[in-house]
Amino acid sequence: VGGGFAGLSAAVQLASKGFRVTLLERRKQLGGRAYSFTDRQTGDTVDNGQHLLMKCNLHTLEFLKQIGTSDRLHFQNQFSIEFRHPRLGRTHLSFPRLPSPLHILLGLMRFKPIALSDVPKFAGIVRNLAPLKTKGLSVKTWLERCGQTDRLRRSFWHPLSISALNQAPEDAPASHLARIFRDAFLRNLDGACLGYATVGLSGLYSDSASQFIKSHGGEVLLRCRVVHISEERERISIQLDSGEKLSVDACISSVPPTALVRLLPPSLSRLRRDLTSFCPSPILSVNLWFEHPVIESDFVGLLGGRMHWLFNKPNL
Repeated sequence: VGGGFAGLSAAVQLASKGFRVTLLERRKQLGGRAYSFTDRQTGDTVDNGQHLLMKCNLHTLEFLKQIGTSDRLHFQNQFSIEFRHPRLGRTHLSFPRLPSPLHILLGLMRFKPIALSDVPKFAGIVRNLAPLKTKGLSVKTWLERCGQTDRLRRSFWHPLSISALNQAPEDAPASHLARIFRDAFLRNLDGACLGYATVGLSGLYSDSASQFIKSHGGEVLLRCRVVHISEERERISIQLDSGEKLSVDACISSVPPTALVRLLPPSLSRLRRDLTSFCPSPILSVNLWFEHPVIESDFVGLLGGRMHWLFNKPNL
């Protein structure tokens, strides 16, 4: 149930193992929160939001390889981001190819928004990456306990948290950020290298994932809205808004928690209660067309403002 990135990756994995999969999506297109469409006025392919990958996103990369689209990604050879600061102007954050964590320390020393006196404080993070040190803490609280200065937080940790977790530091779980930091910056020098799709998001994965499922004996049903999921004689009954009922061996839901809670029966009261504790963390994307180029870089990070990233779509 649900044809977004999670639903399609689950369906592809099951289909590859010989299961007969039926994927149900209420919209007329697949992709969920990551899809592309054609702008009628310009004919341009427009993503509903820009999505970046890191080389440490191994499961995502394996999924794209499985459906045959990994060649539609472009990755940096070395982690590097151009930032713009309202007071400091243009600055770069890049990490040289040195043993970890020396590469991070040297990169931060060269990063203008951070003072040299801030850099030694970074050691507090390395000492507190263990799960027991992050359990139950928000990113904000964890960074404070690790002695991270205000400049370190605002110029490095907060942009990383917002980009990788899609949540503000006050809400994001520290355990998630610690895991991403280990995978991206400590375990592999290339783990943090950023990548982006060279095609529209639908061309990156949803079209090919759908073809993969169908070629392995499954089916993909669009404009097919689920209204109720329940147990029935040791099977799962899925009620559709058309009045049709599907009887299946198992059901995976990849719809948002707030949507899933409306589909479940009253007997699953504990699960329903747990699902209501999730809060959406929306992302706002704005597409602008200019007569002439306004930036040279592929993308730019914005510090000290309300918007976080600027992407040069013709370059991408």
